[in-house]
Amino acid sequence: MKFSFFVLLLAIASASKWAVLLAGSSGYGNYRHQSDVAHMYGILIDHKFDPDHIITIMYGDLPDHPRNPFSGTIFNHPGNNQRNYQEGLVIDYDHKYKLTKELYLNILLGDSGSVRNMTGIENPKVLKTNKDDHIFLYYIDHGGDNIVAMPDGDYLTARELVQTIQTMYDEGKYGKLVYYLEACESGSMWQTLPNDINAYALSSTLPNESSWGTYCPPNDDVVDGVHIGSCLGEVWSCFWLEQDDAADLSTLTLQKQFDDAKDFTTTSHPLQFGDMEIAQEPVGDYISEVAGRRRFLRSENRRVEQWDSRLNDLLFWKNRALDANDREAYAKYMEIAERNLNVDRYFKQLVRKVMKNDDTMLKLHFAEKNWPCYNAVLEKYQSTYGFNDYSMKYARTLANMCTLYKGDVQDIINAM
Repeated sequence: MKFSFFVLLLAIASASKWAVLLAGSSGYGNYRHQSDVAHMYGILIDHKFDPDHIITIMYGDLPDHPRNPFSGTIFNHPGNNQRNYQEGLVIDYDHKYKLTKELYLNILLGDSGSVRNMTGIENPKVLKTNKDDHIFLYYIDHGGDNIVAMPDGDYLTARELVQTIQTMYDEGKYGKLVYYLEACESGSMWQTLPNDINAYALSSTLPNESSWGTYCPPNDDVVDGVHIGSCLGEVWSCFWLEQDDAADLSTLTLQKQFDDAKDFTTTSHPLQFGDMEIAQEPVGDYISEVAGRRRFLRSENRRVEQWDSRLNDLLFWKNRALDANDREAYAKYMEIAERNLNVDRYFKQLVRKVMKNDDTMLKLHFAEKNWPCYNAVLEKYQSTYGFNDYSMKYARTLANMCTLYKGDVQDIINAM
């Protein structure tokens, strides 16, 4: 018994911590995704996390964006004298590279050869982990049923993500892994995650609901008296990011953080998956126990402005049009409103063509997927029309048709 305990202590002492942070979008309307990732990077640095063990993947277009009223900045919270998370931020893979799912998955797998071929970087930064190491992963972007978006290329499927984590486990690439995922319908990404591979995952939502932005226009995006003009963060992510700033991470457990964030997040219903024993461990085991440099307490006095992420594009341009009486912004708002209506009409008509009804297909959610059919119709829609933040909600409709339709998948494709 004493020998086993000694071996355990040696393993803990030799374990390294690694983190991979990914913002899957670009553009000023998606400010909140990159600002949340920048905040997480700041937390890791504040807690003395080895910067060589942090891999950051984000487009990096916010600081110099023409709509940014404060050039060279990224803010994640409104008010005066707020922290600029652009300061000290190191992005390993930005818009100079194709930020695809293939790049991301090969970084996780530690495949430096494949990443070198994709990027041209002689010594690319990838996970260099072993069977004792702890890995913290954070992803934030748009999502749909069993899919999440990437800055470039095709969406990442739940099947691909879970299989990659399984492969990492099988190849001894981690001791324990924690994954925080914020996206619409993100609960659908983890429904097949095994509970016996030392992996613990959280989602910001149920499998069939939207994620929400926070600190949004027109009233709660103000920094130093100036409107940023976009949501500064996401509801769920901002809560636990701010908790990480304030809490003693050597005593705050992952379970406590999940419970607190779930209680706070009234716009969606976060979920947890995988190995629940990991949830009893301190957050500090994954992002370091060293105290952070700032203590931030969220104001509980009022509800801040929040936006449904599905409607973010629409609300973003509506706010710009109203705020500045901007005719070009109004035209863009009307364009997106018409686009969304056309997407609604398209899928209602598609369901009628294939299934002879609409309400059932548009509302149900099935955990089990007919993946050959689903992959085929996803590829057809993506190549023909392309998914956007709004149309991704209809990925579930395509999945439902594949599950319930008794004919050939080609019938669905022909109807598209």
